[in-house]
Amino acid sequence: MHAKAPIVAVMLVLCALPAAAQLQSKHQIRCLQELWKSSVQVSKAQGNECGACAKFAAQGRLAPMTSEECMYADLNAKVAKQQQRTVTVAGEKCAVEWPTYGATSPVTVNALSAQAQIDLAIDLFGPDLDAGLVECGSDSAACGCQVKTVKAATGLASTVLAEFGACAKRAIKINKQPFLSGVVSPEELERCLYDATIPWSVASDDRGKVAKAAGKISDSLAKCGDPAGLFPGACSAATGAGLVDCIAARASCRSCLAINGMFDLVVDCDAYDDGAANTSCN
Repeated sequence: MHAKAPIVAVMLVLCALPAAAQLQSKHQIRCLQELWKSSVQVSKAQGNECGACAKFAAQGRLAPMTSEECMYADLNAKVAKQQQRTVTVAGEKCAVEWPTYGATSPVTVNALSAQAQIDLAIDLFGPDLDAGLVECGSDSAACGCQVKTVKAATGLASTVLAEFGACAKRAIKINKQPFLSGVVSPEELERCLYDATIPWSVASDDRGKVAKAAGKISDSLAKCGDPAGLFPGACSAATGAGLVDCIAARASCRSCLAINGMFDLVVDCDAYDDGAANTSCN
């Protein structure tokens, strides 16, 4: 009798769901999981590319190509490799039954997960990336500081995607935290990003991975000496701990916007990135 109680409870929940609410099927769940996973891999690959391009530009190894052109060029085709995997996985795992929410298309996932990292680099250095980079030959310490901070910031952005996916993967299943009855709407799925009151969400950071990734930004800036003027983009006016917070907020903003676009969600990214409605993330 006791062993059957959870099954009965789940059946009662399913029967009580309104017509507009819908649990995903096993095929839809597998599709979503693979798309979420692919978005992280593309993000990581593009983040590495952004860091490498910034380094090569600062070392004078890219001319006449600019660092931004390098980021789009994907010189070693590592981003393209991950993007092809997204397309392949979608063909294999999503063909049976496409999810009713939480997904757009492989093309959109590929484009937005990569673009978010390039936009983050522009956030740090301004629209003219090369003008914001310090030449390594003239100031190796400042050059190293910038390159390490770019890598740390893009690493945080990828971590946010990964932690959202980890929460969402559990959320769409029954009898798993944070939603024992399984999510039945995109609004519930969104909570995996912003709701600090539920376990496994990015905001709650129960596993400490977001904090650890953000800590790498702090570590990189701590070795810069005086980082004033090294990040002339969106965080140009920030100093000290405020600079760390600003860069972390830019990474959070870019990740949030990408998650919205890739997975057809409408999280308030302006409030999510720094906890304030200040048009910092639009």
